[in-house]
Amino acid sequence: MNASVQAAPAQGPTRAAAWLLAVWCGALLAVAVGVAPLAFELFSRPVAGAFMGRLFAREAPLSCAVAVVALVLYRQGRARLHAEGSAGGLDAVVLMIAGVLFCTVAGHYGLQPMMERARTGAGPMAFGTAHGASMAFFAIKIVLLGAASWRAGR
Repeated sequence: MNASVQAAPAQGPTRAAAWLLAVWCGALLAVAVGVAPLAFELFSRPVAGAFMGRLFAREAPLSCAVAVVALVLYRQGRARLHAEGSAGGLDAVVLMIAGVLFCTVAGHYGLQPMMERARTGAGPMAFGTAHGASMAFFAIKIVLLGAASWRAGR
């Protein structure tokens, strides 16, 4: 394989997808290690919890949209290579982006209602358990975004 074909995946739409995934990963990392701890340091627990809940309510649909846009961009870049015969169908980046979507849907849309019910004592699991699972999905999402951006950009 010649050098121009090997360098092609990081060109055009594929590079844009890698950039988008990297920026989004950085933004989520900033929320996880900067905004959330600071909110709980500055505000009372109920106020900080409400603030973070509103933040994550806006983050979840945005994460879904970013994942879909990145997936479309990445697949456009890979389709060009596939037409040239140097790239095939499903790959690790597509699976990682699908994992980001899964983590967003399960972590926010699945567990958030359970956390709300758990606050009143009516949910199927304790608040701490639901919150821990939600945090795990968020952490996995950050790792998947970082790995997908690195892999798409190489």
